[in-house]
Amino acid sequence: MGLIPVRFAENYSDFLQVCFAPAKCKIFYINAAVLLLVIVMALKEPNSMDECAYFTRRNTNTMRIIVWVFKQECPKCHAIMGKPKGKNEKVMIRAKEFTCEKCGYTESKDDYESKLTANGKYTCLKCNFEGEGQISFKWKTIDGIPTLRFVCEKCKANIDVTKKMKEKVL
Repeated sequence: MGLIPVRFAENYSDFLQVCFAPAKCKIFYINAAVLLLVIVMALKEPNSMDECAYFTRRNTNTMRIIVWVFKQECPKCHAIMGKPKGKNEKVMIRAKEFTCEKCGYTESKDDYESKLTANGKYTCLKCNFEGEGQISFKWKTIDGIPTLRFVCEKCKANIDVTKKMKEKVL
């Protein structure tokens, strides 16, 4: 889930101040002297599709999930990389490489996508838990279908996002 900032609260008023911040709180250890809280920050959602290398919103009878993958920065100039544009200034969606428009740095699709992280907000239909998570952006073949697999934090049920809306036969 990325980096998790840890805060300490030495008394109850500090605990209330920390815990009612706009984040989820989980208490992991309680001692008479120190109360340890782990604050799990909510996932950052994209403001526009231009920020995303991948985005999908699925609402079917087997799942409810939103998945997005932010584009990465160029390792040389720190501008956002994307697929190259063709002669007509339209993005070449089937390109096998990602380029930086600012400095011209190019990286193969496989190398670029291996560094990406998929973010997801879901509602588990087995236990009705609303959660979020992050996984590496790697399509795994499950039952012959390329799939991103999230796992429910509460009941550990698999939440599969398939490529091209293919439904798994149960």
